[in-house]
Amino acid sequence: MLVGVILCSRISHDAGHVTQVCVLPEYRSHGIGDALMHRGSAGLRGHGVRLLTLTVTEANEGAVHLYARLGFATKHVFDAFVWEERSG
Repeated sequence: MLVGVILCSRISHDAGHVTQVCVLPEYRSHGIGDALMHRGSAGLRGHGVRLLTLTVTEANEGAVHLYARLGFATKHVFDAFVWEERSG
């Protein structure tokens, strides 16, 4: 059963970007996000990537703590807007 996934993109010859990290809610806080980040970054390093970026919303506190623990630092804060369809 698939419980987590990481998607990464190469954005230049030596830089990559983590576009998505997803872990099923019932499997969070079990080290899966940490393992995905380590495997993803190792794979990118094998292709010459030396700089890795990502974006995360402040409301996603678990992810913010994970990324901080892994050594990521906030470089830019910006507003994000969410469109929610209302039933009706």
